[in-house]
Amino acid sequence: MGSSSSSQKPDSTTQAGGNTDFKSVSDQEWKNKLTGEQFYVTRQKGTERAFTGYVSFFPINHCMLLACCVQNRQIGQIGRWVKMGRVGIETWNTGTPKLLGLTIAFVATLHYMIDTICGFLRSSTKFDSGTGWPSYYQPIGDNVKTKLDLSIIFMPRQEVVCAVCDAHLGHVFDDGPPPTGKRHCINRSQLHQITMPPSFSPSPPWQQSPTTTTKHSPSITPKPNTPNFLTTQSKHPKKKFQSLIANSKSVNTPPPLVVVGSANADIYVEITRLPSQGETISAKTGQTLAGGKGANQAVCSSMLSYPTYFVGQVGQDAHGELIIDALEKSGVCLDYLRKVEEEDVPTGHAVVMLQSDGQNSIIIVGGANMNGWEGNVVFKDGFDVVVRNAGIVLLQREIPDIVNIKVAKAAKSAGVPVILDAGGMDAPIPVDLLNNIDIFSPNESELARLTGMPTENFEQITLAVAECHKLGVRDVLVKLGDRGSALFTEGNEPIEQGIIKAEKVLDTTGAGDTFTAAYAVALVEGKSKVECLRFAAAAASLCVQVKGAIPSMPRRKAVLDLLQSI
Repeated sequence: MGSSSSSQKPDSTTQAGGNTDFKSVSDQEWKNKLTGEQFYVTRQKGTERAFTGYVSFFPINHCMLLACCVQNRQIGQIGRWVKMGRVGIETWNTGTPKLLGLTIAFVATLHYMIDTICGFLRSSTKFDSGTGWPSYYQPIGDNVKTKLDLSIIFMPRQEVVCAVCDAHLGHVFDDGPPPTGKRHCINRSQLHQITMPPSFSPSPPWQQSPTTTTKHSPSITPKPNTPNFLTTQSKHPKKKFQSLIANSKSVNTPPPLVVVGSANADIYVEITRLPSQGETISAKTGQTLAGGKGANQAVCSSMLSYPTYFVGQVGQDAHGELIIDALEKSGVCLDYLRKVEEEDVPTGHAVVMLQSDGQNSIIIVGGANMNGWEGNVVFKDGFDVVVRNAGIVLLQREIPDIVNIKVAKAAKSAGVPVILDAGGMDAPIPVDLLNNIDIFSPNESELARLTGMPTENFEQITLAVAECHKLGVRDVLVKLGDRGSALFTEGNEPIEQGIIKAEKVLDTTGAGDTFTAAYAVALVEGKSKVECLRFAAAAASLCVQVKGAIPSMPRRKAVLDLLQSI
């Protein structure tokens, strides 16, 4: 993957792997040797986007070699040797006995060379993890090593690196298939693929068949009821959504739900109580999970089986990769997610203080959510077309008001409904924004803060909502916590929805986002307002029974099953 000209440079990387002190290789030498993406992944510990490698799932017979410490001419030579081995195998299978001994010796030698000198991964240990990155349950020999990665706070991981040059390859997790139970999740861009002779790829234990079809070619058939981990189809394929660029509403796919908003790394700390002024207390546990009101709502919509796009920003850091991974695994389309160019702008993050009763207090650091939007697709020609082809648009106040106003105006001009979640900035909402939305959705605390009126009972809430009507908002959807919810449409009686009682409340983080997104999904699917409220209440009830925001988003079947049971 590096250029042939760079391999001729007399730098220290052109020596054989065993004779090079890779610690002495400068960044400039690595840049000369590698492509930009290879340098980013291997030397800067970056992560490529899921499903974006030029080959995400490979043919069965292959071995992977690392670009950093194998010369281009070595790659070519090994490829020629392998080709000779394949010809030998084919000749052997045609029944030419005099070449049998030579072929066996040649292939065995090549097998040893690949395994012990420069091979990292073998296709016989590859399986479909559904993550969008190539996954293997076992590397070759001792050619890789692991070390503790603490780059994400409260989320320790085991990094996989090259044992020779210390290049970053990916991470290993304890959720793989037998016989190791490991999942080596590997970036694709820095690897060279060598297609191997057939006999080099023994079947994994769960795919071996007791029968064979020929003397030399075993039949590899998965056992009944056993998952085929080598399938080329992912559990989480990129969804085939309706185009948002071409005006294609005639396509059978429903018009997508578009979320424009925030994405945060939520740093959870579990505490028994909030600290008093000047006091330090210890947390019981801590972890970092993907979140943010925009990301939460996008994931919820996608988990409810509705095509969803997320428009937002993250920084060029580990927290950004954490969010991208969570969104992609949830099936959200990220065509309009942007990494800010400024390296000093971090991914947005929040400290979530979770108490034993499931209630939380949250402090937000805006980061990329509040900076650098001038380079976002929202402010480029053609974004109005993106909004025009949506079925509904969701906004929140964890991004600049100027962004929300531009999106809301584009949606209103196209007749696309907009829901604005009031959560986020503690500041008055611009009238220009309220005049261009269809549904305003605060909780009772946000409603009190924005109107300056009490909201301790339903009568007070009704009076506060009336102030919102005066500002030009026709529909106000109020989330009332353990009192349920209510939809106030100007000129009509409010529609009340009680809570659907949860078996146990573990964490209310993300419950409001779940409610808003579920309501939006039901609305764009043509349900009545009463049905929308009931569907959203069921989704929120399931959400509070799981810790974490994105991990708690319920699947559509679970919501429907709950509704049928009550």
